[in-house]
Amino acid sequence: MAALILYQGIIFPRDEDRIYPWSSDNWGHLIKAEYLRDQINDGVLYPDLFPDWYAGQQMLRYFAPFPYYNLVALDALTDNIYKAGNLFLFLTALLGAMSWLLFKKHLGLFLATVGGILFLILPDNLRVAFAEGNLPRILATSLLPLAFYFVLNMLSDGARKRDFAGLAIVLSLIVLSHAMMVAIFTLGLGMFAIVYWFVARAPAGVTGRTVFALVIGLMLAGWWLGPSATGGITEIDQEAASEAIAFFPIDVAFNPTLRDTDREIFYVGATLFLIPLLIFFLWKQTPHWLRTAVIVGLLVGLLASTQANEVWRALPLHQIFWPLRFMSFAGLVLLISSLGIIGVLYRTVGSRRDNAGRAARLGAIGLVVLLFIDFWPSTQLIHSRELPTEVQGVAEQLSELDGWRVATADLSRLGSAPSQLFTTVGGREQVFGWAFQGSIVAPLIARINQAMIQEHPTYAVNRFDRLGTDDVVVLNLPEIGPGFREGLRAGGYELHSATPNIQLFHKDGVPRGNIIELSILGIGDGANNLAILFPEIVVGSSSKIDDYDPEFLDMFEILILSRFSFRSRSRAENMIKEFASTGKKVIVDITGAPLDPLSREPKFLGVYGEPIIGISRANLLLNGAASPLLPFTDEFGEWRSATPQGADKTLIPFEFPAAEGVTLSRSFYGDGHVDFLGLNLIFHAVVTSDPLAIRLLESELGRTAFQTPVDTPVILQNYIAGEQGWSFDVSMEREQWVLFPMAKHSGTNVLVDGSPVDAVSVETLTLAKIPAGNHSVNITSDQTSIYTIGRIISVIGALLLVGHLTGLLRKPGRRIRAKQPEPAPEFALPDSSAGTTQAEPPTGTTREPASA
Repeated sequence: MAALILYQGIIFPRDEDRIYPWSSDNWGHLIKAEYLRDQINDGVLYPDLFPDWYAGQQMLRYFAPFPYYNLVALDALTDNIYKAGNLFLFLTALLGAMSWLLFKKHLGLFLATVGGILFLILPDNLRVAFAEGNLPRILATSLLPLAFYFVLNMLSDGARKRDFAGLAIVLSLIVLSHAMMVAIFTLGLGMFAIVYWFVARAPAGVTGRTVFALVIGLMLAGWWLGPSATGGITEIDQEAASEAIAFFPIDVAFNPTLRDTDREIFYVGATLFLIPLLIFFLWKQTPHWLRTAVIVGLLVGLLASTQANEVWRALPLHQIFWPLRFMSFAGLVLLISSLGIIGVLYRTVGSRRDNAGRAARLGAIGLVVLLFIDFWPSTQLIHSRELPTEVQGVAEQLSELDGWRVATADLSRLGSAPSQLFTTVGGREQVFGWAFQGSIVAPLIARINQAMIQEHPTYAVNRFDRLGTDDVVVLNLPEIGPGFREGLRAGGYELHSATPNIQLFHKDGVPRGNIIELSILGIGDGANNLAILFPEIVVGSSSKIDDYDPEFLDMFEILILSRFSFRSRSRAENMIKEFASTGKKVIVDITGAPLDPLSREPKFLGVYGEPIIGISRANLLLNGAASPLLPFTDEFGEWRSATPQGADKTLIPFEFPAAEGVTLSRSFYGDGHVDFLGLNLIFHAVVTSDPLAIRLLESELGRTAFQTPVDTPVILQNYIAGEQGWSFDVSMEREQWVLFPMAKHSGTNVLVDGSPVDAVSVETLTLAKIPAGNHSVNITSDQTSIYTIGRIISVIGALLLVGHLTGLLRKPGRRIRAKQPEPAPEFALPDSSAGTTQAEPPTGTTREPASA
């Protein structure tokens, strides 16, 4: 009933025009559900590619499938994808709330019911559902109470088979709902089991079986998790993801008044962290599970705060565990901790017949009321809106224009509405815009964003064209300066229309690839920065030198290595020596080069990068005169870089207080040479646009900065895009490498007249060698061996589950069983004849007496 009252405005709207989501993400999930629905109607039950998004996204490899199949079912029920999305919000909230009734044996029926209602209005849950609109995440969160219930049962009831099976199955459904959330939930649930083992002195076998059930749950979903973990979530650019990690600031997360000025503020609920602290006054009266819940809830909650920022960034794989999302787990555990402590307070101290007892009873009731008061303002998020007219208007204009793809240059401020409307209404494929996580072209898109902000329009406009963009929708933002719009005009785009907030730039176009200049290849993340200054540079998709075929490298005259890596140091160094010995140039940015395992300093080809920390300004020594470089802005703090040591010749030194370093040095190999850059010069030039630094780089490359590359378009005739890939016809005067604006995944293959041809990934797109003549080309997306491995893992997981349930895996001997907990008494006024009650520890071999 509570869920129906709260959500009736969106599932039974009075105004049929107000059924649209206002959140940032919701629309983007709905379009994927629409695409899945259309594919199912065409007989494709599990499509691979989503060609309308980001140059071809492997949609169900990154985004877990369970939410979208649910949305398809709801769409069939409502015959309206927006109503289906609203009903999805309601049903997931209802599922999570009703699951709380299972905790009645731990909390009592009254507090379990209260917990379900509070879970409906938990601030973080509402923010994720309505401000973010992250539909997969809220489905995962709605399943979390069930998973936690089974974990609690396994620990307190001796790991019964039904709880084992329930935990494994529910966890596998969470895997199929949201990969990152299941990683966080598994970590949290595993931590709970281990901490409980110490707190309750529980049998190790019970804890081991609980962890085993978690492992089985992950294995059951291995058919999807395996491919996702090797090509879905891992396709997020790690450096960019690390920089984008958000933590909650204490002064914001615990300030309830900020919701009055910003309804989307991240507010966790001050009461969630305060009420559990009462356990220090009621420690002996609390059962072991409640003690564990408080410890784990507070620890996991603090992981999401800014207090853990530096520690978190130092941990391995931190970029795929976003701290802010730990509050979904912490919120559940802290809420059940709060209600458990309120129940203990009411049943123990509140059972007294004196003033202390009456105060405890009133205090317990007051704390419940306080939770409601704390959470309730977040219910203002529960609403929908009318169709965004400006975005809808642009979509309608796109449907009337000749063009192939559209880019939304808005720094994601318009949310995901364009992602839905520009395709469904405008009929455009999309290469750029909201939420590019999970897209293999995300690094390229991030660089275009960077170029727009830093006023380097030449790179941005050229990459737009290489992606097949004929329409650019620009949001009026101070971060996107007038230089970008001028760059669009210089690139052939015309201003087609303008509203107070949005401008539409257009040029007529058709599906096309490009023959591009292959003279300078950049390897490593840092080469992307240099490409922004010199758009002629082609950046390889892999940062590892030895991932490239030497024959492919031989096509280029210059190699740039910046923030690169390798699988084998000796093999990589030999490849570079051989390349340079043929008379070609290699430029190595020593800052950020792989560390030498002994000295722990950057090292490559025998040249070390001596770290330099604490300088704010450096003077290049050119022809005996000091030429100052611009300092970094305060945004970047101290200038951290390295000076190359050990090369054959120093070309350009620099000086800074009390010392001298090297900006450019050279080592010779055969007929060529390798130049080593210090001072973090590439990054410095991009950030500061220092004319001196740019001139030095121009001299090294033999190119002028900010020049538009000369690309030759190749028309893709009879173009067809589908879930298995792309097909089209091309006509070539001679054999050449062609850059096709289709994302190159691990299973992408290029077939010319049915036969495979050489294809590599550059800037995450597909570069293929096409022979002379007229040809039919197919770019296919094929499953790799990880799909088979994932299915095998699922089969093994299912066999292990069946073996455990049938007793085939059980060793002979006595079954380990924990003590049964006493049912929790109701949250009701104690009988006047009742004396002091004692809380029964639910598990373990020891029992602590409760004190009044």
